[in-house]
Amino acid sequence: MQNSNVLRSFDSLVNEKRIKIDDLTDRMARSVSEQTHREGMRLDRASIRLEHAMSDRLKTERSRFAKAAAQMQANDPVAVLARGYSIAETKDCAIVKRVEDVTTNDNIRVRVSDGTLHCTVDTVEPKTGDQNG
Repeated sequence: MQNSNVLRSFDSLVNEKRIKIDDLTDRMARSVSEQTHREGMRLDRASIRLEHAMSDRLKTERSRFAKAAAQMQANDPVAVLARGYSIAETKDCAIVKRVEDVTTNDNIRVRVSDGTLHCTVDTVEPKTGDQNG
């Protein structure tokens, strides 16, 4: 009889522990599920912030690129020639920047938007202090 009471107590204790383990397992599963859901929502928010940041950065870089392209176009020697400027070169292909770069009777090439002029320097007139430009 005592053996059967011990067995019943043991069975009861095992059953209690089994119920407690099942309860803890259920609580842990719910906790993991809730935490997974929270982290998934956090990740979604971070993903949205990243997409916005990337979109903003892309707009900024496109704008910078457009400005740089416009500046390059404005400074393009061909575009400058098309606006009416010219480029004078010596026979050695050096750009004429000052009157001292050439002398009377030098042959020079003058590049304009639609071709090249082959010229001879007739006179050289240095700028005086009272002239503008």
